[in-house]
Amino acid sequence: MSLIKPVVWDSKLFGFPIAALNTTKLTADIMPLIATEIAQQKIHMLQYLCPCDDIASVYQAETEKFHFVDIRLTYQKKLTSSDITPETKDDIHFGLANESHIPKLMTISESLYQDTRYYADQHFPRDKVHILHQTWLANAVHGKFDHICYCLFIDNNPIGFCSVRYNNQHTATLGLFGIAKEHQRKSLGNYLLQLACADLFSKGYQEILVVTQGKNYGAQRTYQSNGFKSLKVEMWYHKWFSHGS
Repeated sequence: MSLIKPVVWDSKLFGFPIAALNTTKLTADIMPLIATEIAQQKIHMLQYLCPCDDIASVYQAETEKFHFVDIRLTYQKKLTSSDITPETKDDIHFGLANESHIPKLMTISESLYQDTRYYADQHFPRDKVHILHQTWLANAVHGKFDHICYCLFIDNNPIGFCSVRYNNQHTATLGLFGIAKEHQRKSLGNYLLQLACADLFSKGYQEILVVTQGKNYGAQRTYQSNGFKSLKVEMWYHKWFSHGS
């Protein structure tokens, strides 16, 4: 089995080969093997997702000059009959995004996602980091990767979004989640999350997962206040190579 796997979509977007370490444990004895594969595939950046409680792997990553870029928090919520549709707001309605909403969704996303690991890593051009999330949103509307994109609307104009990927018949994962900057601090994030949970429960889903960044305190508070509980904590490391620096 290969110790690294290509990150195809990201590589295509940024214009250079990116790979992910294909193991959660990093040890000194596998580093020469990794180096051989990196050279063969001419990888510019290797990313490594390390469990936060694996101290030996953390030490090895630092010894091998991997750079810490982010904390990855995974939350889990078990859906129950208490996840019912909240009281409606007169001027706001809830529904699915369609093709006509994509330009507005892209505009909303421009001011978001500055907490991501790609944004934190100075090697990545900021404009392409924005394109990554905009393309993700557009794909969710089209049912690619994520399967649907819930939205809050005012007069058919999106003011917030939540993409969802169906993992199986009982479990779903929330993807991109955001509220337009001018509509933040109005509890609309809670409202959108409650509506999404209620709709997923009505379709038979029993569990929702969501991932957010360690420094995104607002998102963490939103998930925690809506019954999401910590499932795991991991750390993202990046290692760049001379032909890709």
